[in-house]
Amino acid sequence: MKASSVAALFGLTAVSFLVRVRSLDVQILGGDELHLLQVITSQTPSTIVGLVTDTDFSIPLALLLRGLSALWPLTEWGLRLPVLLVGSFTPAILFLGVRRVIPEAPAGLLSLIVLGHPLFIFYSRFLRPYGLCVVLVFLVFLLLLRVHRSARGGFWSLALVSVLAALSSWIHLVSLISVAWLFLTAFLSIFVFRQESKGERCRETSLGHSGHSSEISLGHSAGKKGARIRRALGRGISLGRSPGKEGARILGFGFFTLLLTCVLYSPALSGLREQILQDNLGQGGLTSEVLWRNASILSGWPGKSGALVLTGLACTGAFLLLVRRKPHLLFWILMPVAGQVITLIVLNPRLLYFSFVLARYLFYVLPFVLLLAAIGLDAVIKFGVGKIPLRERQKSVVAFLVGVLLISLGLWFGPYRRIYDGSSSFSHHNVFQTFSYLQSPRWLAASERSYSAPIPPLYRQLGAEDELLVEGPPANAFFDNVYAYYQWFHARPVVFVAPADSFWGSPRLKLKNVVILGPSGPSRQLPSGTKVVLHRSMLEEISLALGHPPSLKATAVFSKRMIETLSLELRKLCGPAVQRDKTVEVYIWP
Repeated sequence: MKASSVAALFGLTAVSFLVRVRSLDVQILGGDELHLLQVITSQTPSTIVGLVTDTDFSIPLALLLRGLSALWPLTEWGLRLPVLLVGSFTPAILFLGVRRVIPEAPAGLLSLIVLGHPLFIFYSRFLRPYGLCVVLVFLVFLLLLRVHRSARGGFWSLALVSVLAALSSWIHLVSLISVAWLFLTAFLSIFVFRQESKGERCRETSLGHSGHSSEISLGHSAGKKGARIRRALGRGISLGRSPGKEGARILGFGFFTLLLTCVLYSPALSGLREQILQDNLGQGGLTSEVLWRNASILSGWPGKSGALVLTGLACTGAFLLLVRRKPHLLFWILMPVAGQVITLIVLNPRLLYFSFVLARYLFYVLPFVLLLAAIGLDAVIKFGVGKIPLRERQKSVVAFLVGVLLISLGLWFGPYRRIYDGSSSFSHHNVFQTFSYLQSPRWLAASERSYSAPIPPLYRQLGAEDELLVEGPPANAFFDNVYAYYQWFHARPVVFVAPADSFWGSPRLKLKNVVILGPSGPSRQLPSGTKVVLHRSMLEEISLALGHPPSLKATAVFSKRMIETLSLELRKLCGPAVQRDKTVEVYIWP
């Protein structure tokens, strides 16, 4: 690889990292992140490897973090580092992979789209396994496609495919749907496209590797020369590789992948079986509203406009593949997407009516849709640039720069800036990821500092000197997180305060954004005069501020015991409360 290409990839990864770490240091762990946190602070490795719950905490990720926490206490950065690194390298990984399949221009556009896509950014910051699996699933796609187009046997490539596919399924079981459909795609493509000559497949592979020409850039590649090759070599695969034998080999490695997945899950098979039986299939509650909102999330742009633009570009890319006589590539792209959608519709698992749940399950095939969209976007840009009186190479450069400009503008004026502008310690809240903050009157009222907003009077009395708020008890779920709502009103950085006997106070953790109170004193010092707000009637506040009754989990989290423990510790540290009403107590940090 040329030095300029290495430098470009390094720059791409650096920008990707910078985009993903914006305001990450002030984000409080919460929501589904805490499933993993509770496991690594309460379970041993021997227990974790056999533990299956309905939280999808990811056994291998839990084992990794549990092992690291045995070496030194983990901060928020340490906990999120695995997903952050993989997410930062994802644009470069996708570019290196797809440039062997499509020209470098649309491959570069794909990497830029992924770099700035809100869903890819979110799962590079959030302590969940989806960002890890999406890369593995796409690598399985690229390797299987390479085997399909190769003139050689591809035994070791298929072995690597099996390892990556099983690892992805172990990290998150839902990705098994994606890899199963990819194996089915590989099997069917042998027979659907068996007329394609082995010589032409070799020729296309070498063109894709060159980085300058590739299969979709040659509109005439299947013309007279291709016909002469087919007449000379006959029925392609049947000369060097029997379709039946090749199909049997694909199925064999597919079953080997399933066997390897079962081996990885073997300590947890009984729990996994019970969990599958207990899962309420057929109760997802899919509606047209959920589907539209999910399409918006996947497009990375609020409202129906983003979904329509993405669909239009993807359809353009699909049409171009057909026009340029590459139906096999279109088949490989569309099959796993259709398979994932069909499987989820048929199974219709519980909680699917939450848009972000459906989005995370479709996230694994989102790169395939974006691949088509990148091809379509490249064609649209080149059509416009084609009217400029420049040389072809200059037009290609200008077209790519236009693509960079468009995606940069989308990143700058899109939801990214508003979500991660640093004014919220809870930007991982569901209301941001579903773009609901744009439509919800309650959230809008808070953001506009409306005095009619249902919040404790304390927040109206904060002065300019109050640069930080400490609040407790900690909120575990985002569903019942009034702190995020309050912060839209008071706009002060927030940290939690928690008792030492909660999982927040585990010796395996050393969190920056949670102050632990215990017999040995607070886990970190704060500026003198910082207000500490203890909410004594959190369940009532949830009903008032968020407009829905508290969940059963909230009833357990905001228990009287925890509140009383915090109140006792705060009185020891700060003295008596300086302000008290029916909902809150306010202490001043010494």
